[in-house]
Amino acid sequence: MPLAFQPVFDKSPGRSKHPAPMYPEPPRRDLSVDLARGLACLLMIQTHAFHGWVRPDLQDDPWFRATRWLGAFPLPGFLLLSGVSVALQLRAAQARGVPRSRVAGAVAYRGALLVVAGYATNAGWGVLDGGRSIHTLLRVDVLHAIGVALVFVAGLLAVTSARLGDRRDESKLASLSAGVAVAVTFACPWVTGFTRDVQGPWRYALGLLAEVQGLSVMPAIPLLAWCALGLSVGLWKSRDVTTPRDVDRAHRWLLTLVGVASVLVGAWVTRALLLNGEVLSRASVAVWPNAVEGAGRGVLLLAAGAWFSLLVESDTPLRRGVRDVLLHLGRASLWVYVLHVPFCYGRLAFGLRRGLSLSTAVPFVLLLMLASYVVARAFALRKARSRGAAALRSSF
Repeated sequence: MPLAFQPVFDKSPGRSKHPAPMYPEPPRRDLSVDLARGLACLLMIQTHAFHGWVRPDLQDDPWFRATRWLGAFPLPGFLLLSGVSVALQLRAAQARGVPRSRVAGAVAYRGALLVVAGYATNAGWGVLDGGRSIHTLLRVDVLHAIGVALVFVAGLLAVTSARLGDRRDESKLASLSAGVAVAVTFACPWVTGFTRDVQGPWRYALGLLAEVQGLSVMPAIPLLAWCALGLSVGLWKSRDVTTPRDVDRAHRWLLTLVGVASVLVGAWVTRALLLNGEVLSRASVAVWPNAVEGAGRGVLLLAAGAWFSLLVESDTPLRRGVRDVLLHLGRASLWVYVLHVPFCYGRLAFGLRRGLSLSTAVPFVLLLMLASYVVARAFALRKARSRGAAALRSSF
């Protein structure tokens, strides 16, 4: 794994006196992905809160548009980071001698759980806000898209496991996943044109894969392309543990520059293709540069996690506090997403919904961020206690 991400590994004092194991020691947890997820959570909270609480007549304000621009980072970021996490999981499994096919099964299981969690979230929000129709319950949103993307990536792992076995050289898997990302994005306009107006009961299943009008808020095509790209990027960034310090910083800068270039070029070409005020559609070829822009945003979040990893090397209280907030939010990102949305758009928003100016909304946004951190911290403490109780039981 590159040293660019080395400082964020959990550190253990001393060296083991035991003989070297049959397989290399598995890499310790790479916290840069959790840090990036934590930053994505903060961006997600602010864009949902401002969008839900600021009065419609004030939403042309440049500062409000800035919140929306920042809010375009979390979606591609979460998908790309999901792919990166799979790559790191694969590296850790290799170090333990675990077959790639088992990793594929675990990733597919997690993806299926996220799809189920998406439907459960629909049901919970429906109970809170009175939307109990079949359409509300079967709507396809962010959790569904990430879940389907993980199942798809698991399929890539299974296919390459059958063809390549468990070879340590992952270049073919990285090339395949990058190629899939390009192919899915390229096919999106034609797939969307075919599925968008589909009617009948089977549209609810089809909506998981592609856009179905009025049902698919976040369809897997083309969003799973960001997850596949994340797998490729994650395999690149975790390929070596002996990267020297000067290359370490170069890796951070490379991610940053690639991300900035992708965002700028993708946004410029997208605007050039959308003439005469045309609205961006997944059935338009403008989705191609838009996907490049989104990929750049995801890469920038990953780069931010790498830069924030430097906080681990610092011992000042402020920097430790920033690091811990991001880590806890990142590790509980699923719960942060599920729990904060009703306070932005649902009945739990009470008198805030569509009733505030931008400036009066700021303290409430900060309060929602603080509440989300408290929830994330509570989940972390509960998990730590559960692990401690399990370890205590196993000692008897």
